[in-house]
Amino acid sequence: MQRDAQEAVRLIEEDMRRTQGFVWEVLMGFHALPSVEHLHLHLVSGEFLGEYFKNKKHNNSFHPRMGFFLPLAEVLGWLDADVGPSWFATKAKMESKAYAPILKADMLCPHCDAVYKTMPKLKLHLADVFAEMKKRKIAQRAREKKLADAPKATKDTQLGDKDATSSSQADPTAASQEGDNVEKTLDNVTRPKRKHEELAGEGPEDLKDHDLPEPTPAKRQLLEGEASRPNSS
Repeated sequence: MQRDAQEAVRLIEEDMRRTQGFVWEVLMGFHALPSVEHLHLHLVSGEFLGEYFKNKKHNNSFHPRMGFFLPLAEVLGWLDADVGPSWFATKAKMESKAYAPILKADMLCPHCDAVYKTMPKLKLHLADVFAEMKKRKIAQRAREKKLADAPKATKDTQLGDKDATSSSQADPTAASQEGDNVEKTLDNVTRPKRKHEELAGEGPEDLKDHDLPEPTPAKRQLLEGEASRPNSS
């Protein structure tokens, strides 16, 4: 029975997450004075806002601290091997006079034990309690998610910085070649300018005899003949 109850609670909690985004308590237990004779276990949603939760008897019989609702763990404790049979026999014999008055007592909020005279007022209070609980649970879940995501974000940032540093240091040869290419480009730009300046500075006055080209044989004979001819003046 306990295993089946726990599996049922698991399914209920899945539905809670799907519909509300968070999980709250599910009570498992028995009524001290059951309404039917066969053994049956109650699973009660701990917000107490179900459509069938609608009168004083419902509230008082499922209230977790008024005594009429017996938690499953407590009842299973009666069966403990270290507990004598007389204890189980005593607890199993539920007397009506001990529990019946609980059903007629004033209604207490299952959360804070505040007293309410009418069910509509109690239901309004329960709705407010649930809304506040939902707000708190959703905020807590958001904080937990933020804390869980923070290390991952920090790790991603560190990996990015590491990759950038590794890229700049991975190939020093490439960096050196890039510098050589820049230097060559600058040299190609300035070299024609220097050559032009050197040529611009040369003129006829700068030429020497040894800079002149050797004359051809025919040109040499002509020059020698002009030199041996008498001057008419």
